[in-house]
Amino acid sequence: MSLLALFLLLIAYLFWILWWAHHNLHQALLLPYDPGTSPGENILLIGSDSHDFSDLNNNGRADVIQLIHIDEGRKRAYVIHFPRDFYVSIPCGPTHCGGLAPADNKAKINASFSWGALWHQPGLRGSEGASQLLVKTLQDLLSAPGQPPFHIDHVMMMGFCGFANLTDDLGGVDIDVTQAYDEGVQPANATCANGGAYGRWTVGMHHMTGLEALGFVRERHQLALGDIDRGRDQQAWMAAVFRKLTKSGVLLNPVELPQVISDGLSNTIVDQRMGMGYLIGLGRDVAIHNLKVSYFTAPYVHNGTSFLTIPGVGQVLTYDPAGMSELGYDLRHDQMAGYSINQNQVQ
Repeated sequence: MSLLALFLLLIAYLFWILWWAHHNLHQALLLPYDPGTSPGENILLIGSDSHDFSDLNNNGRADVIQLIHIDEGRKRAYVIHFPRDFYVSIPCGPTHCGGLAPADNKAKINASFSWGALWHQPGLRGSEGASQLLVKTLQDLLSAPGQPPFHIDHVMMMGFCGFANLTDDLGGVDIDVTQAYDEGVQPANATCANGGAYGRWTVGMHHMTGLEALGFVRERHQLALGDIDRGRDQQAWMAAVFRKLTKSGVLLNPVELPQVISDGLSNTIVDQRMGMGYLIGLGRDVAIHNLKVSYFTAPYVHNGTSFLTIPGVGQVLTYDPAGMSELGYDLRHDQMAGYSINQNQVQ
């Protein structure tokens, strides 16, 4: 076979991958109607504990809330974890989310996801209403009176099996464990569909399979700061996946790439504006610019009032208003290069 014929076959194969990916991209109305923009790009990654991603009415909870800000030149990215127990105002309006919210509309931030799944505009499905209310909550939290509002451009929602299958497709990942814990041996019947098991790990670098990584990113019970530390571990998984994708040649491997795309898309829902053209362009620019990534936890109060017990709500985490104002300003003006609050040392 001539070199020209091989080249044409490769082009045809790549076009087939793109065609297949386009027709298997699961889009939904995850973004509220909001034509506004902010400098750079803001992508909200939601990890849902929903076990059935074929049903958008499945009402799961948001166990992962990570905001990714990519600068205007697509040379740097900043990942900010928002702990699910942040005590915030949720934009439920005078109906108080159909009576689900208290009179002051304040609750844990992941309540916005749960309430949105149950109470939403006619025509929306559960996961769509959940995502839209969480997006509105974060946009309000990071905006300021009299200033151009903060805007989330895209949403990606991934289920349990998305974490596990993507990890396995990459041949497992190497993750730096900073806190040891022991939740027992993973049972033989553990699957991604039932959430796997938390497992046990010592401090140090460990190679993890998909099920092991799923348990790792879900563990919080034995971590010193609970969900705050869990968010840092989720970022460690993200860093490991990003490192494997960009350095192992997977993105250029015509055999491995289709399976990675298949499992990634089959367990992920994206917003109505995120098409294959956007994803391909983003991937191209990430590769060209050798994207540098920094990781943070959104500002919280570092004293005796960090964790409070609110009647009817439970234990909540208090965010730092001054720090959140600084974070919001830097995000809205694409000035994250100078931001340093709660930076996580993720390998």
